[in-house]
Amino acid sequence: MEQISRDLSPSFIAGAAEAFPSAEITFDRFHVVKLLNEAMNQVRISERKEHFVIFVSTK
Repeated sequence: MEQISRDLSPSFIAGAAEAFPSAEITFDRFHVVKLLNEAMNQVRISERKEHFVIFVSTK
């Protein structure tokens, strides 16, 4: 096996690494994009809270 595509679950990562130690790891796009969207949402929420006074006063 040369390449394995899987999600980001630690149990899948450990199991695949044990079963196929020389295989190249590729994470599936859906889960990577999901994590990026969640991180961007947290930044957006944090910025909104931090700058709420400025945001309200400009309306």
